[in-house]
Amino acid sequence: MPQIENQTFDPGTSGILAPGRLFTMRALLWAVLLFAIVLGFFFASVLGAGWIGLHGNWRYLPPIVLPIVACLVYAVLVRQFERRKPWEFKIDSRMLPEVPFGFLFGAAFITGMWLVLWIFKLYFAHRGVWSRWFSDLIFDSYISAVLEELAFRAVILRIFARIWGVKTGIILSAIIFGFAHFAHGSWLAMFGIIINSGIALGLLYVITGRLWMSIGMHLGYDFIETSVLGIGSHHGFLLNTPKAGVAAWLTGGTFGPDAAVPGMVLGVLINAVLWHFAFRRRRISTSNSGS
Repeated sequence: MPQIENQTFDPGTSGILAPGRLFTMRALLWAVLLFAIVLGFFFASVLGAGWIGLHGNWRYLPPIVLPIVACLVYAVLVRQFERRKPWEFKIDSRMLPEVPFGFLFGAAFITGMWLVLWIFKLYFAHRGVWSRWFSDLIFDSYISAVLEELAFRAVILRIFARIWGVKTGIILSAIIFGFAHFAHGSWLAMFGIIINSGIALGLLYVITGRLWMSIGMHLGYDFIETSVLGIGSHHGFLLNTPKAGVAAWLTGGTFGPDAAVPGMVLGVLINAVLWHFAFRRRRISTSNSGS
């Protein structure tokens, strides 16, 4: 029987994710296995050049190539054990606008949060010396954008959505995503990551049914925050610092505007729009498929 091409978010219902005996245990173990594989690729991408002694421009080889290999390995495993096409990585004409649109959306998201704080003089910007932008793009943005979207959206969100429903999958994957970044900052920063990144990225995945837009958003968000705005960096196009003596809940402290309560309020508003669009679109798609 020919496989129907998926046009919307579909967590998969065949192979190891087919209903039946021990379904929840099977699905959870499958999620753990896939997550562990992606995590291995993440550490190899970040540390691989040092492990094998690469220097100069050659040190960019593992971080550029290994995330792509991870996606290919994931696609092969999905075909083999879930018995379906990996629609989340479907390459077609829609991929071309989704990546740059996601990048611009992520850039506007973090810039908007920064502007709110800058307008109220909670952040101060100075012209920096823009250097190491390519290293920022590869090590701070590209690796995270590809492999974290693969791990937290294609694996955790998708499989949790298969077990407990799409809305629960979005929320749980965002919470796990936040906890995974706890070492980066405080509890406030973790909540900022859950609201401003985890939920928004998950909603873009659900809206499109593919990872390209969420990868683009993740890339734009991280690159603009670090390399252009110079938040948490000393070599950005700008150098941004929070106002001294102001509570961290207002400025985000050393973590950045996305950990500030005003930034989270903006994030909640944006997520509300995305949430409405995601589930309105899914209702329409479900209604059309059943007619």
